[in-house]
Order: sequence, then C-alpha cells, then structure tokens
Amino acid sequence: MVEKNETKNPGYLRFVSFYLDDEWYGQDIQYIQEVNKVQNIAEVPGSPEFILGVINLRGNVIPVMDIRARLGLPTKEITKKSRVIVVELDGSQLGLLVDGVHHVLEIPHDELSHPPDVAMTDRNKFIQGIGQVDDKLMFFIDIKKIFQEESDLNMTFQNKQAILE
Repeated sequence: MVEKNETKNPGYLRFVSFYLDDEWYGQDIQYIQEVNKVQNIAEVPGSPEFILGVINLRGNVIPVMDIRARLGLPTKEITKKSRVIVVELDGSQLGLLVDGVHHVLEIPHDELSHPPDVAMTDRNKFIQGIGQVDDKLMFFIDIKKIFQEESDLNMTFQNKQAILE
C-alpha cells in the first residue's frame, strides 16, 4: 500500500513513478490508493478499447484502464513487472495498467512545466506537466482529466441506454 501522507516538503510534488516502454511517468501520490500485481481482469462486453475490464479488489469491482491505449501508445503484453495502480478521486476508483512501477519520488513544483501547446494533441491531453528527475524526463498524468473524460463517457453511454429503452 502506498503512503497517503501529505508531501513531506512543502513546495514539492510527491509522486509514484512508473514507466511505459522507455518513457517515465508520474502520478501525484494523493490520488493513489495502492499498487498491485496484475490479477485476473474480467472483460466487460461493450467497453471502450482502453478499458481492459474489471478486477475484484477485496470485494470492490474496479475498472482497469490500459493507460498505454488511453495515451495513444501501442498495447503491450502483460509481464511479471506489469502493475495496476489503483487511483481514487471523489470516491471513484480506477486501475491504471502500467508496464512497471519504480518508486515514490519528489520534485519541486517550480521545476514542473506545462507541456508545450504545439505538442498537445487529443492523444496526449492527459499529460498535465513535464519535469526532470535525475536524468529522466517525466510526464505527469492529469488524473482529474482522465476521471472527467470517463465520467462524460459513462454519461453518454447511460443517455444512449435511456434512449433505447
């Protein structure tokens, strides 16, 4: 289980680092509930291509997103290093499938940059910031935007269902 303590140093972002291929990403620790090995993922018919299915985590059914697919990266086979990062926002949970998790790090807020507008596309709209940690360039995921997008998708699906009934 990941510690949810406030940032130890004010002015710093505390995050879990993970990787997708050779690229490094980070997620603010305040949204992370836990990190787990990949367990049996049950497919849900009719789910968007980036939703792999659901897992049962101690009695809670949690959707699992292939974050690679959501970011427009090619899918990859699940390996022994693959992990599911369970994030939580406003009482909703979502599992993010990643290639591997490194560890908890900190970066000063003033060392984070917004992605350049010219580089932003619909495929990478979930990148909130970019920072340099040691010799690695890290992309920080905007989990609020991911949850908002999923909420909009669910509302659209529910509206379609209501129309069909």
